[in-house]
Amino acid sequence: SSDVCSSDLTSDSVGYIPLANANLNFGASSGTPVGFSVECWVNAAIQANSDPGIVTQGINGNSSGGEDAWALECNANGTATRYFRFYARSATSPSGVVQANSQTLPNSTWQHLVGVCNFTGTSSGYVSLFVNGVLATTLASIATGLESAQSGFPIVIGGQEGASSSLTATYQWKGFIGDVAIYNYALPASTVLAHYSAAVGVPVVSLPASTNVNAGATVVLAASVSGTAPVTQGWSDSGNTVGGLNTVSNATTLTIANIAASDTYTITVTNAFTKPTTTITPPSASEVVTV
Repeated sequence: SSDVCSSDLTSDSVGYIPLANANLNFGASSGTPVGFSVECWVNAAIQANSDPGIVTQGINGNSSGGEDAWALECNANGTATRYFRFYARSATSPSGVVQANSQTLPNSTWQHLVGVCNFTGTSSGYVSLFVNGVLATTLASIATGLESAQSGFPIVIGGQEGASSSLTATYQWKGFIGDVAIYNYALPASTVLAHYSAAVGVPVVSLPASTNVNAGATVVLAASVSGTAPVTQGWSDSGNTVGGLNTVSNATTLTIANIAASDTYTITVTNAFTKPTTTITPPSASEVVTV
């Protein structure tokens, strides 16, 4: 389940999501797996404040009384490198945090952010940050549990609580925040990309499964493409274009006669939303099928 706040917030607004829904309290003792995700859209310039909170929970800091549970924010570096980051504080190391630090700045356009925490207690555990549908950074962790003392604090949109357990302008976000969603599970990368793509129209490609045919035979590869028109797609074999480039959105079938042994073909699909427009470039929809 999830909780969603769909209204935009200005630079002068700080909002709370009440913790009436128990699914929004992720505190857990050491040894307990924890998974949750925080998603939103932001539109802001490079931030002047240090640690400007976008969506956070708990009191800012690493000392006693200031061990926040988690935060989606920008870091405390100088303004030229005040990048987006997401961190969570494990129950096994409450004085430190597990951080996913990106190399992406706010750029005065709408940017999609998703922070994912998946403390599993195994080497597969991680904290990740996605920017515009792309994995910006991930940090593997074997941590379990989530700092419990402040997991009952209100979730703050647009700032973070200070040492006096109250909102302070020190950690305030300056800009817009929209479509905040909080999930009590770790969103997979495919879902993050689907959410971003649905909003901006990046093409999505579906392929048939890889197939086996005899060498020298004929094979037909049919892909399904959806996305905002006009869409351009083309097949390639080891980087060489095959079958021509077709601008018709439903012409995604490639027929290959006299197929070679163990060959791989890739279809790459682009439209206006796959062109570089932000620091993190939205990817072309590129899929591979092996025959």
